[in-house]
Amino acid sequence: MPKPSLTFIDQGSVKTDFEQHINDGSNKRILFSARFGTGKSTFLNSFFEENNKYITLKLYPVNYSIAHNKDVFELIKYDLIYELLSKYPNEINLQKEDYSTALIGQMFILHNLKIEPLLKSILKAVKPGSESFISIFDEIQSISNDFKAHKDEVSAGESDLLLKYIKNLKAFKGSAHEYDDISELISTMLERVKTSTKSEENNSTTIKETVLIIDDLDRLDPEHVFRLFNIFSAHYDSVNQENKFGFDKVIFVCDYDNIRLMYEHRYGKGVDFSGYIDKFFSTDVFLYDNRKYVLNALEKIFKEKSQNIPQKFQDKYLPVNSPLYKAFEYILISLFEINVISLRSLEQFICYDTPPFKISAGQRKSHYTSSEFPFLMLIHLLKKLFSLVDLRKHLETLAKRFEATSGNLNTISYPEHIEKYLIEESLMFIIDQNIIFNNNNVNENEKRGSVMVNKKIANFSLSENHRNGYRFISLDNVTDESNHSPNKIERPNVFDYLISALEKSENLTIVD
Repeated sequence: MPKPSLTFIDQGSVKTDFEQHINDGSNKRILFSARFGTGKSTFLNSFFEENNKYITLKLYPVNYSIAHNKDVFELIKYDLIYELLSKYPNEINLQKEDYSTALIGQMFILHNLKIEPLLKSILKAVKPGSESFISIFDEIQSISNDFKAHKDEVSAGESDLLLKYIKNLKAFKGSAHEYDDISELISTMLERVKTSTKSEENNSTTIKETVLIIDDLDRLDPEHVFRLFNIFSAHYDSVNQENKFGFDKVIFVCDYDNIRLMYEHRYGKGVDFSGYIDKFFSTDVFLYDNRKYVLNALEKIFKEKSQNIPQKFQDKYLPVNSPLYKAFEYILISLFEINVISLRSLEQFICYDTPPFKISAGQRKSHYTSSEFPFLMLIHLLKKLFSLVDLRKHLETLAKRFEATSGNLNTISYPEHIEKYLIEESLMFIIDQNIIFNNNNVNENEKRGSVMVNKKIANFSLSENHRNGYRFISLDNVTDESNHSPNKIERPNVFDYLISALEKSENLTIVD
């Protein structure tokens, strides 16, 4: 089954910010930074499709990772020619110069015709026995050639020597200053595209700008990343402040933080990273952050996923305004905030469905359908994105962040009843199974109870549920027993309860 493509999300102000950044005339080199999987390529594709003032070409450095440096320069030229010919064949209009016969004849006489053999033939024809004259003619011609060579050698000045040196260097393949006939042709082709694709706006002509996008630079091994970075740095003339081939803009797409970590790992933390990376952007790094747009679009994303929710659970679980979905969304948003989930991660989420197994619990070892329990449903959905080990690690990170921020850890605020819902559903698997999975009447001694979770006491009430064979839990409050004086906690750490329930649920007996 093919993977679904990344969902396109309208990102209003991010586009506005990037448009201002790229429109800055001083930004000839742009470092576009975003984490892997955030949809940066999708964003750039959309941006340039909507803006007809740009001519864009793309390079993919992964294609050069196994090539030698000298070959990379040639491969870049090959890919640029391929991109130009495939995208703009009509605008380029490869030309074969058309000269008149008279003009060609004139140029041949001036530059290629040798007069001496012709004169010798004429002399032989008009005067028999003219070999001695021809011999004298040859000697005179030899002396003339020697004199001309000597004159050229004597009169060759410093400028001629430098021009010859520069010409040889430009023709040297793999050199940072290489600019051979193919390089010149690429520049000419780019100019033709710019000239042929002028945009008419308000009866005035605007010449489009050429943009080279170098995508996913940090998708390579560190060994190749900096080698290719160095090669691309040679495509910029720091004296004239011009990009090679005449590109108006060059955009390097990568994760700035990831490149920095690679650099520190390779060269050590004491080495100046900013001095190295500054060569790849003109003013400052453009930090692409679409999290708030993804978060606002989560419901839309999950509505478009394949769904398999039994009819009796649809009001309870469907990705609309169901309590389960809102709790799931709350956890996802928290995971986005700590950068462990991205838009690309949601590609892995193929189907929004209920867990398929049953559990055996309680003194009677009765069987229960796992889809009846929202906590098990949540874990089932989250396991589509993470392994259990990673999920627990991320929840522990969120628990620490919750404490550090007094619960204000998300960009989008959620009502506290969502956290209460999550705590109550988690308590179903934290409290003793024999108390929860019990169909008997709740006696007076059982109506109130408490359980310790991460040095905090959760006080709860039990109620009967004869139809399903287990009991309901209602959270009364959470207290902190410090100095034997219980202090009520206004906002308990919801992630402590999720972690504790996750640990306990791993011991459940699964029934096929």
